[in-house]
Amino acid sequence: GAGLMACHGGAHLSESNKAELERIAGLIATPGKGITACDEGPGTIGGRFEAVGLQNSEEARRSYRQMLFETEGSADYLCG
Repeated sequence: GAGLMACHGGAHLSESNKAELERIAGLIATPGKGITACDEGPGTIGGRFEAVGLQNSEEARRSYRQMLFETEGSADYLCG
């Protein structure tokens, strides 16, 4: 079955590590929120930028990541 312990039962984890992992998984899976990946490479994000007419530069990628996390209210919709 699926779930935290489906692969190997977490045999290598202490009880406190299992509890911490379950706590973190619960935070990531908070209803109404999504996970955002900010480690997209230049090739991946380049397609997104091109679609909206932005130059795929290091500065543009940095500004985009900064905007994701500093926009007022973003924490209401993003987690992880």
